[in-house]
Amino acid sequence: MTASQTSSVLNSPPAAVPRVRWFFLAPVLLSAAFAAMHVLDKHLPGTLLFHMPGKMVGWGPMLAGGAFCLAGAARFLRRGNNLLPKPDGRTLVTDGVFRISRNPMYLGMTLILVGLAVVAGSATVWLVPPAFAWLIDRQLIRREEAMLVHQFGPAYDDYRRRVRRWV
Repeated sequence: MTASQTSSVLNSPPAAVPRVRWFFLAPVLLSAAFAAMHVLDKHLPGTLLFHMPGKMVGWGPMLAGGAFCLAGAARFLRRGNNLLPKPDGRTLVTDGVFRISRNPMYLGMTLILVGLAVVAGSATVWLVPPAFAWLIDRQLIRREEAMLVHQFGPAYDDYRRRVRRWV
């Protein structure tokens, strides 16, 4: 056995231990972000940054975020792609909301959290949206992009040059 094969065997989990599928993390992270915002707002609210009727402004980013999520999902499904980022995608989707962002669904989730932070009004909830975006970027998007480069090659490289990761 070569050194690289030994390293591969040593670094892989035992067969009996189920591996966490990284592509299920987005809904889990979004749910955790909602819970964190609720806990922070109720138990450690900090300074109140927004008051009524200013809190109503938060509905704008929430609605825009929901629209991004739905439009991205619809575009994927129309093309016969799975919503979960797997290496079995049929086509590279580059039109619709994907002309604005390479990750419109993650952008939408982040906008929803920004809107919720405005509606909550308290300072501490503003810790959550940037933390969520950072985790999504580091734990999901970079893995998905590596998968897309491998799967679609030059077509994805061209798309990546034309369209930004977030906006």
